[in-house]
Amino acid sequence: MKFVRKDLTDEWEVRGVKKGLEYAILTDEITKAWAGFTTKEYKDFKDLKKENLRDNMTNLELVLNMLAETSRTVAPAYWPLG
Repeated sequence: MKFVRKDLTDEWEVRGVKKGLEYAILTDEITKAWAGFTTKEYKDFKDLKKENLRDNMTNLELVLNMLAETSRTVAPAYWPLG
């Protein structure tokens, strides 16, 4: 699972995405695409306070999240540089 996220963030870095807010925005969009919630909304739904969302996902949620993240790294040719 971690290698998928690393591939994704590596691609973002190549594309000039800045860590922090920009990563959070993109992560929210990916989460919203498969779960229908932003990351914060999903944490609220699961009643998580400071806990890590991924650490509290079911296997199905992890697989769906991984597929969503993978779909963003499989077709980077469609993302404009810069």
